[in-house]
Amino acid sequence: MSTSASAGIVEQTYFHRLAIATPDHQEFIDWFSHLLGTVTIDARYLQPHGIPFGLEQTPTQARESGADLNTIWLGTMPFVIFSADSPQSPIASFIEKFGTALHSVAWHVPDLWKADATLRRHGYRLTGYDIPGRHFFIHPADTSWMLIEISDTHFAQDPRDYDDVLPARPVDSIVKDAQFAWLTMAAQEPRASADNIATLFETSEVSGYPTDAGQEVIDLKVYDIITRFSKRDETSSERDHLHSMCFAVPDLADTCDRLRAAGIRITSQDDTSAWSEAADTHGLLMQWVSAASLPA
Repeated sequence: MSTSASAGIVEQTYFHRLAIATPDHQEFIDWFSHLLGTVTIDARYLQPHGIPFGLEQTPTQARESGADLNTIWLGTMPFVIFSADSPQSPIASFIEKFGTALHSVAWHVPDLWKADATLRRHGYRLTGYDIPGRHFFIHPADTSWMLIEISDTHFAQDPRDYDDVLPARPVDSIVKDAQFAWLTMAAQEPRASADNIATLFETSEVSGYPTDAGQEVIDLKVYDIITRFSKRDETSSERDHLHSMCFAVPDLADTCDRLRAAGIRITSQDDTSAWSEAADTHGLLMQWVSAASLPA
């Protein structure tokens, strides 16, 4: 249920991708697919008006931002898997510090240079222009430490536009029929962080999503994806950061049983929500919720 809305200063059209950085590129992709049933389609990027992109690309892999990358899909949710293409890559230093981790989010805009001018006029610091590609990043210090990429490229094949491009999911995945539910940001001040993002983009504050006992959250639909701003542990020395991914499943109890059978420990579980052990999932924190518990 939506409770409040904001237009934001940047016109965006859809969520471009959630990026995960990892040192073990193909191994991680194979594992992620086996876990969730993700699939690969033609991942090449096109510039506005369908102009071919000048970067090195194949239907399954591209190279940009100092990284080798693959785009994989869970339904209509795009994930980009990054690995460094050289020790000097910005991704290399990130991986050295964090290992496999959530790296950034990206939104597509219809006019890259208009977005650039608008953000600069409002005092936002922009970076990444020295990295090849039609994109830039908003400095995370200006976005409550959520690293946001802005791009005007689009996928050659996008299942949000073409119903027939997604192949069938692998039948042997551990988790069955999972869908992406939301992305969680650990924030010292959830309200302030949510308001910060609402200044940037078209958003609506939503309610009715399951929460853990005592959890202080703000759930924000940022154009077409739910982002949860959750109060982080005040005793932690970490700054605000991308914290975890949540996946909705049709049968939570069965999912937890399947995860355990695959050697993935469940650290907490109730009727609507469960958490798995990050050490068993390449260091990524994952939450699992019953699809029936989500608001209509």
